[in-house]
Amino acid sequence: MNFIHLFSVLMSGILGLSHHQGFNPSSSNLLFQIEDLDQEAFRSSHVEDTLYYDRIYYDELFGETLIADSNLIATASVEMTVTFGLIQYLFEDSAPQYLDFEKTSNPFPLTYENGKIKLPHFYEEAEANNLFHLLAMQNEEDLAAWLSKDQFEKIKEQSIQIQDDYFYDLLVNRRQFENCCPNYIDTAIRFMKQDHSKINTLFDLNLEIYSKEIQIEISGQLKNGKPFKQVIIERDGNYVFES
Repeated sequence: MNFIHLFSVLMSGILGLSHHQGFNPSSSNLLFQIEDLDQEAFRSSHVEDTLYYDRIYYDELFGETLIADSNLIATASVEMTVTFGLIQYLFEDSAPQYLDFEKTSNPFPLTYENGKIKLPHFYEEAEANNLFHLLAMQNEEDLAAWLSKDQFEKIKEQSIQIQDDYFYDLLVNRRQFENCCPNYIDTAIRFMKQDHSKINTLFDLNLEIYSKEIQIEISGQLKNGKPFKQVIIERDGNYVFES
């Protein structure tokens, strides 16, 4: 899967949240946080029992580990959902465009053991803790089929419109590309002549699947007998500002 992505720009003070770089959850009512968080890739903030990780760059929490003090926790159950979106790619030096589309998975369980929750990997080659398997799928093709079920024509129309507009403008200004990038002109001409009735999958449209949001809900009981609940949300920077 291609995860090359244009950097997302984040603003400070959004939604009135207090931002913290590497804050200690023990100083709040939060128990879990990401182990060895890359402070340059995420901005963390929290409101009551919800911890937010906003992506500064195109990085994700898939494959990371949530940690807590196991001496405090008696039991914990964990559920995760993923909201997927679609990105339209054109050329490597052109900014990708986000489709007006999202679909959220059903909740699926994760395992808590000895103060740790390991998040699944978002690539097919992972032999263990694979997101596709947790979603009862085998690969990215299965995910694409599920995403586009009953919505493919709407997705297709939007994708073709984005590409039509882009390639039309490119051909209008073709002189700018004749010397440096003649292949861009060839691609634009081929697309304009393409039989759209033969486009049947997301990959035919040159779309990439990405995660707009990951939500993890943890609930259980502390060793002092008190119940606890915590929500962890990881958001794409682009998604935060479009919502």
